[in-house]
Amino acid sequence: MKIAFPTRDNETISRHFGKMTAMVVIDLQDGNGIDREIRDMTSMPACGGADNGRPTFIVGTLNDCDVVIANGIGMPLAERIGNEGTEVILTRTPTIDGALEAYLDGTILHEPRLAHRVDH
Repeated sequence: MKIAFPTRDNETISRHFGKMTAMVVIDLQDGNGIDREIRDMTSMPACGGADNGRPTFIVGTLNDCDVVIANGIGMPLAERIGNEGTEVILTRTPTIDGALEAYLDGTILHEPRLAHRVDH
């Protein structure tokens, strides 16, 4: 199982999904983090509508991930990621390690209100 976290510093979860500079992807085996990969997101294209540009790049980057845990995301992108089979969990937990621990022990709180309209 792979869990992805949008980040700007590889330790905290980016509060604004679209302003991340990397994706930390943790590959789990038997409930333990076995590999921590940093995926560079600085080459994301500019926004280009629903079917191209940034959304397509992000969804493609997550195509091998089972879950993405974020602090905030636009509703259309969250729906698109979900439609591709990746679960989206929105949390106020600020750190990647804290959110991972909460996910693994089943205490992570999904807060759907952290998804926002695109014209925020």
